[in-house]
Amino acid sequence: MKAIVLAAGRGTRLGNKTEQLPKALLDISGRPLLEYTLDFLAGAEWEEIIIVGGFEFETFAQYLKKRPDITLLQNKDFHSGNIVTLKTARQHLNDGFLLMNADHIYPKTFLSQLLQHRSGVVAACDFDRDLVADDMKVWEEPKGQIKSIHKKLAAFNGGYIGMTLVNQDSLANYLQAFDLVCTQRPEASVEEVLQQLADQGTPPRIADLSGSRWYEIDTPQDLKVAEDAHDSLQGS
Repeated sequence: MKAIVLAAGRGTRLGNKTEQLPKALLDISGRPLLEYTLDFLAGAEWEEIIIVGGFEFETFAQYLKKRPDITLLQNKDFHSGNIVTLKTARQHLNDGFLLMNADHIYPKTFLSQLLQHRSGVVAACDFDRDLVADDMKVWEEPKGQIKSIHKKLAAFNGGYIGMTLVNQDSLANYLQAFDLVCTQRPEASVEEVLQQLADQGTPPRIADLSGSRWYEIDTPQDLKVAEDAHDSLQGS
């Protein structure tokens, strides 16, 4: 299985902190944000770890020179939706994979819980947060499957937490939906692939990771919250 990390965005909501710095290299309690992702991934063995950068790519490439075990790809069209970032890695999607963003900090327990799901397309979600406008919302069907996923859902009962596991048995189905979304909505978000799967009658299953704190770094306030949780970050 492979790990695919999307790290191409500009992080404009962080203001001058990311004017000339890739968001994934933003300092969080003395460490680049990306290092929390790499520590998280160290909890499993991967056939390949692929990181797709974009904004200030040369800075990113220079930083990762010390990690020859990582495959670094460049999305030159990083201003478009993040589905373009995943499309940059399309030729590498020949095995099951874990898809995640580089701007999240997760407890290590999430990985083992998620990898227990050994078949299908599995979306990591939780059901114990008060969701705000910018959160990715989901409507879970009684069978533990996604019926709807979008930031603007009027009716929802949970939130997506930024990771999708695509097992080998569902790889072809996921890629078919992915290619369709790329063709029809070229500036889409990768979460729209999950909606496409639901719409075509093969809904993703949900891994309920409620009960643990995790952090998404989008704004200066998010940054402050994460840094205030320094001790928990060090042990995450």
